[in-house]
Amino acid sequence: MNVTSSILHSSLKLAMPLLLIALLLFTASSNAFDTGNELIEACRNPNDQAQYGYCLGFVSATFDVQEQLGVAKILPAIACLPEGVNRNQVVAVFQRYASVHPGELHGSAAYLVIASLKEAFPCATHLP
Repeated sequence: MNVTSSILHSSLKLAMPLLLIALLLFTASSNAFDTGNELIEACRNPNDQAQYGYCLGFVSATFDVQEQLGVAKILPAIACLPEGVNRNQVVAVFQRYASVHPGELHGSAAYLVIASLKEAFPCATHLP
């Protein structure tokens, strides 16, 4: 690992907890940057490239952040996708969760994505 990668890795390791804290602060708040209502609307029409692209990017980024927090051992993984699951499937999981929990859609979109992934793809627990 060269010096630049080492510095970048250290910086990311320090930034991840701050990112998570920011995410958690917005979790139950209606002041979240994006609500579930806004995200579900963007995810409705795959033929609208701008909106659906935003949907795919938001869902993918939210999953990636929680996964990297687990990889960096900052927090345990929340959701563990099986190999071969694609972005469109993850969007479908979010859409299904949103349809079952419509009363939560005014809250944080990031929280709802993580909750949907946790429900659909829980990580195996390893008991001693």
